[in-house]
Amino acid sequence: MLASKSEYPVIPVAHNSGYFWPRNSLRKLPGTIHMIIGPAIETRGKSAKQINKECEDWIETTVAGLPAREINL
Repeated sequence: MLASKSEYPVIPVAHNSGYFWPRNSLRKLPGTIHMIIGPAIETRGKSAKQINKECEDWIETTVAGLPAREINL
């Protein structure tokens, strides 16, 4: 909602840390986390719902292309 009200662009970030730091788990697994900073998403004239959808689509597509768990020994 902040982005739609301010009309500033949003910068999406995708990462694969979920493979190493599972949700609701105290256990952390070894590995390399990959992170990609996406292109600015323009917000002018868009609703919060449209902005969220565009960000989610970019993040989900990008995360699907990131490597799964790589074991570093």
